[in-house]
Amino acid sequence: MNRYSELTPLSIQEQIDITVNALIFFCPVNKKRTGLPLEENKLPHFLKWCNDTQGIDWWPKMHRITELFKVLCHKGCLHGNEHIGFLNILERTNIEGNGYLFLGKYLGKNFIADQIIQNLACITGKKGEDEHIGSGILISSRLILTCKHVLNDMKLDKKVKVNNKEYTILKSESHSNLDFGFILLETPVEDGLYHKDIALKEHSLLEEIVIAGFPKIPNNRAPIPIFQSGEINGKIATYLDPHKELLLFSAVARPGNSGGPILSHDGKILGIVIESLEREKEEVDNYKTTLPFFAAIPAKLILEKYSELEISKEHKLPWEDYQ
Repeated sequence: MNRYSELTPLSIQEQIDITVNALIFFCPVNKKRTGLPLEENKLPHFLKWCNDTQGIDWWPKMHRITELFKVLCHKGCLHGNEHIGFLNILERTNIEGNGYLFLGKYLGKNFIADQIIQNLACITGKKGEDEHIGSGILISSRLILTCKHVLNDMKLDKKVKVNNKEYTILKSESHSNLDFGFILLETPVEDGLYHKDIALKEHSLLEEIVIAGFPKIPNNRAPIPIFQSGEINGKIATYLDPHKELLLFSAVARPGNSGGPILSHDGKILGIVIESLEREKEEVDNYKTTLPFFAAIPAKLILEKYSELEISKEHKLPWEDYQ
């Protein structure tokens, strides 16, 4: 006998659809606009509204949706409970209002990994006869942020892939002494194919992160996005250049991750991966492998030095200022 309830865990897309609709339905302002009574703010009212207005029957997934709502309330996305009802008093910044990456604060790091693929750039080229690869992140419809050494250490191919679709490179530019640069696409990525609410922001110590990129995988030809989770561990200035600030993070970065983003759980760019720092082995190590520190250039430094690039005269760098 088939059961009525569907106990399969909600997919990422189902979590997005349910959460976005819940934020609409339980917002007092929207209730007034639609003429719905404010007292109709419980889960069954919401499910009926989804069915009536969108033809979506969420009732068989009631058990999983109840679990999701408990998480949303626990993390502050919604207020209330299944007995007294729910209320959305969530405020979003101007940048957050351009999309829904902010939902990562409530839906978790797997949500960010699933969604950021739309903005990930796979940068390829050759160094001599060898094929090389780097990573980048689309921060506007035409602008890709990446590492200086990704742009300069290989002869770039004429096209770059964003979300597995090829776009022609118009030009690239890198900073004179810091390891970051940009690729400008000849034509913009179409609306709906990337997240417009991407932006850079300041990091916090021990903030949980997701890094994304295209590290080379043995015995695998086609580049695929790989994700690692971790946290921000510290910030240093190097001996050789005290003005060169670096973030240290715990997620594992490999060759090919260079230029890839370090992302907060609300989908903001805290920096980009640039290198690993390893000390020279000493006799006392007795064949032990030294553990590297993984380093990134922080978003704040990129913002401060961006005006030194010609490309900054025509393209603004998105920064989360919480306005």
